[in-house]
Amino acid sequence: MTRLELPSDMTLVAFLDGELNASDAARIEVLCEREPAIAQRLAFLRQGCVGMPEGFAPLLDAAPLAHLQAMLGDLPPVVAAKPVSSQWSRRRLLAGAAACLVAGVLGDRVWRGWQSSNWVANGSWRGSVAQYMALYTEQTLEGLDTSAATQAPQLARVGEQLGITLTPTRISLPGADLRRAQVLRYDADLIAQLVYLDQQYGPLALCFVRSAAAVQAPAEEVRNGLNVLYWNDGQHAWMLAGRNPVSDLRGKQARLALG
Repeated sequence: MTRLELPSDMTLVAFLDGELNASDAARIEVLCEREPAIAQRLAFLRQGCVGMPEGFAPLLDAAPLAHLQAMLGDLPPVVAAKPVSSQWSRRRLLAGAAACLVAGVLGDRVWRGWQSSNWVANGSWRGSVAQYMALYTEQTLEGLDTSAATQAPQLARVGEQLGITLTPTRISLPGADLRRAQVLRYDADLIAQLVYLDQQYGPLALCFVRSAAAVQAPAEEVRNGLNVLYWNDGQHAWMLAGRNPVSDLRGKQARLALG
């Protein structure tokens, strides 16, 4: 986890369960102090797991452990005769859910959501970004160094990792000031996140991932209470997300010099 990467939900869950080593746990604590969005996401995940042990206990009892061990090789070996521990782990709950998925109990639609290969193609990445952006406020973006000496290296690093040349002119959005450019990581996927402060509507994000899908004209949707405009240029999938009206997002997208 580098300075420019925010932890995935799986990493945050492992932190809540005490399953990270001391070094990684310390990094999460530092990030929570530095990034309000991470601290709020951590609180959301902690609250969202209330009552999960009781609800998933039957799944753990019925889980085909041998089959799961073959599929989830990165998890610790499970002793078949060991009873369900009262010190439940959310990773064990995920294993129980995976057992049901394999058996077809929860259906193909849920199972497809677990496959990272479809994460960009089915638009799930936009939902992940919108979850974080919904937590942003103007205060989140206060105190950031917006000088050219700081932002130019940020844009260079983001462009290098995502295979595109980024300059202040290319990513300029009318009526919005760039506050930070960084790379987020969702498992093995990299997401470029350029965060702006719109003078009228507040936090606004221009994000993109690598994608070889066909060129797609801008389309719109709503995720986590945010308006989202998304498109594909044949090399990257893009999105603009904020509380701006869709008409304003379309006007900003038309002014981007990304072609």
